[in-house]
Amino acid sequence: MYDLYRIVRDNVIGNCDNLGTNLTALGVDFGAAFVPGVTGAGIVVRAGKNINKFKYTPKVLKQIESDIYHGFPSIIDEMAINYGKKEKIIGGDGIERTRIILPGAINGKKGRYEWIVEPDGSVNHRFFRISK
Repeated sequence: MYDLYRIVRDNVIGNCDNLGTNLTALGVDFGAAFVPGVTGAGIVVRAGKNINKFKYTPKVLKQIESDIYHGFPSIIDEMAINYGKKEKIIGGDGIERTRIILPGAINGKKGRYEWIVEPDGSVNHRFFRISK
């Protein structure tokens, strides 16, 4: 059902260029229905398509290795691309960037995931901020 919803939302009502991905996910989910114990295969297809859409700066790549608040699972990145709140911000250097915010939790601690995307499309900030 979710795949049909995505086709209608993205490709009938909206103007997204992901019809191929949506149809593939629907087909994979349909095929998986005949394999006992297999569910959510369409989501895996979508994750595989989007998982590397973010290009990370060397700083972020190093931070990802440092702790869970920087190195959370990359599937969260796909959720941010599709569902995160995107807003324009101006850095201290006067450059306009895009901040993406996605509410969530890590190890039972509520907060928000944050990304800051540079004008060239690279991510220079990737962090989970715990709510106070």
